[in-house]
Amino acid sequence: MLVLGHRGSRVPGPENTPQAARAALEGGADGFELDVRRSRDLQLVCVHDPFTGSDHGPRQTVVETDAAQLGLPGIAEMLDAADGGRVVLEVKNNRRQPDYDGRRATTARLLAALLDERRSAGATDDVVVSSFDHIALVVARAAGERTALLTVPGIPVTTGLRLLLRGGHAELHAHVSALPKGMPRRAAAAVARAHDAGISLIVWTVTSTTHDLRLRDVGVDGLICDDPADVVRALSR
Repeated sequence: MLVLGHRGSRVPGPENTPQAARAALEGGADGFELDVRRSRDLQLVCVHDPFTGSDHGPRQTVVETDAAQLGLPGIAEMLDAADGGRVVLEVKNNRRQPDYDGRRATTARLLAALLDERRSAGATDDVVVSSFDHIALVVARAAGERTALLTVPGIPVTTGLRLLLRGGHAELHAHVSALPKGMPRRAAAAVARAHDAGISLIVWTVTSTTHDLRLRDVGVDGLICDDPADVVRALSR
């Protein structure tokens, strides 16, 4: 079962940074998940929220600010930090956020171009492009990338599979709530249904070792977790 750090590794953090990526790998993770947004000058940066700053510092809208002013890690830098590990790149394109651009899917197109450029230069990145946004995945898949459909909390595995198979994606990244607690047979049946369809099932976001062991026992293919080192220790006991 793959163990993937969430936003690099939120423990000890800071999330979505090369330090977090290295912490995940040093803790025994197989790789990590990252968030992808674009800056005003069309650079790809690694950040979860559409804004930077806090109550105690200047607030910047990522898509309205040049990358040099943001001071965020670039996606190429984060891929270099992976050192051959699996990297899940989540493309952000949410209707309620300022960088949403509908069918243009600019961030996904920029990412596909970056990955192609790296391959042409000899890079051997092990990448999966994920998103809640259907258009972003269509763009990535058309560019030859391995793609994963992300589903929101409460969406059953069976529903996610119907959507995924319609789009031709390789992986389903389902919220942990998609596999009900206390119902191991039902959860195992959902995992088996994914495997019968030739789909890898990755579960996000795992925050306790109770989840780790339960999900391992029902046969999921991987976990995205806040503290990958702790998960690796729990799974090896």
